[in-house]
Amino acid sequence: PDVGELTETVARDKGVDLGNLGLVGPIPVAVLRWKFVEGHDVNLRDNAALELPANIGELGDTVATIALSHHHLRGRIPEDIGLCTALRELWLVNNDIEGAIPASMQRLKQLEMLYLSFNSDLQKPPGIKGDHLVFGIKKTTQRFLASLTANRGARPGSPARRRKGGSPERGTM
Repeated sequence: PDVGELTETVARDKGVDLGNLGLVGPIPVAVLRWKFVEGHDVNLRDNAALELPANIGELGDTVATIALSHHHLRGRIPEDIGLCTALRELWLVNNDIEGAIPASMQRLKQLEMLYLSFNSDLQKPPGIKGDHLVFGIKKTTQRFLASLTANRGARPGSPARRRKGGSPERGTM
């Protein structure tokens, strides 16, 4: 089923379990707003092939956290993510994200925590070493974002940076 068809159900309920339903396609911005801005309980885990929506920027300055680790997300991080100017945390660990990290993320001046590890087809900028792409301090996150213009030459599966300490698990449900 298409995840968009379930948006009206989500809007009526205080919480909804959309996990393990074989859903495919972009997650409607209304569902992301409901989950991450309004704080409703929406389970999206273990679906077939969900994607971040191309119009994710419609969340604008209303969303501080997007936590979708371990959700089997596919596709690319949309360029529109740079319009989520209040975003402080982005958790996309252990998905199937591919392509380059969008340079538009340089506009995310509030972003402190960026967790993109274990997305094997995500292109990393040159010079990133290790198998993790994790930044948990605002200064290092912003330094990384500033380097994104050089990202276009990276190849899929390039090494990533490893953060000292434990592995991030936020964004799991």
